Amino acid sequence: MHESIPSPASAIGDTTSTIAHPPATTRLAIVRHGETDWNRRGLLQGRVDQPLNTTGRAQAADAAESLAGRAWDLVVSSPLDRAATTAGIIAERLGLATPALAPEFTEQSFGVAEGTPAQAAFTTWPDGDYPEGERRAEVDARVATGLERILAEHHGRSIVLVCHVIVVRSIMLTLTGNEPAEVPNGSATILTHVEGREGWS
Repeated sequence: MHESIPSPASAIGDTTSTIAHPPATTRLAIVRHGETDWNRRGLLQGRVDQPLNTTGRAQAADAAESLAGRAWDLVVSSPLDRAATTAGIIAERLGLATPALAPEFTEQSFGVAEGTPAQAAFTTWPDGDYPEGERRAEVDARVATGLERILAEHHGRSIVLVCHVIVVRSIMLTLTGNEPAEVPNGSATILTHVEGREGWS
């Protein structure tokens, strides 16, 4: 008489379908580009492609150092030079690939107000309706589209996103329901979302 010897799987039970996997965690670092000469002079930049100045490059390096204590998977950037240069400095410090450029995160167009003192423009157009420019609602719509895309493509990964002051505010409003009053050049805000939980923190 031969005794049937159970297989290891049957002896302990087939747990393939019952193994609990930890929920995916997506991390997003939102970085404002470093300073340009127009930032220093208080001029509205919008789509004008100003480069970083010396201070701005140092701010980008500082932002990179502040992120270096965590593991990051990729860097995404607005295509404007001040953001793309900041993103490149960060990517190099973190040992990541060349940043992916995403036009959805380009700064708001301020139309005829670009190149004028920001405070004067805010006084002249207090409702933000700049001639030949973009309305804030239009910015929020394209930023939301860009967020949906990159968060779907990189679900469960850690993403550094380099952009602009209005775009930072739009992202924060979309993900948290609040937008910061101040967004200094080179500042980084890190948000985390855990799969199955509500909201970002």
